[in-house]
Amino acid sequence: MALTEQQLRRLDSIKNYRTSYEVLLVSPDGQEILLGYTPRKSRRGLLEMLRRHPDDVLAFVQREGTVSYGRQTINFSSGWRAVFSGRTERDAILLGEKVFITDYEKPAEAPTFSPAP
Repeated sequence: MALTEQQLRRLDSIKNYRTSYEVLLVSPDGQEILLGYTPRKSRRGLLEMLRRHPDDVLAFVQREGTVSYGRQTINFSSGWRAVFSGRTERDAILLGEKVFITDYEKPAEAPTFSPAP
């Protein structure tokens, strides 16, 4: 498989840096949206990715509700999750990247949480 010029440039730009891990926002039905890459494979790394694009993330998950934190996952009460994909940035460049969160059209109105009566 021949690499494109863009893939070669991206690989060259990351060759002298630490490994970065792919972070995804996953919907309840399994749709995966790329949040970005972080060198920290920990809860702190996940939070860092969520803080980089707060408005974009909130357009998909509920603005209100509960959040539970695991060591390598953040679960929203709406069913969305922020997780590590298991791929490195290098893997993603070679195998094909997911669609980045800022490239998605935001929903017209973000869902809101209303507790059951």
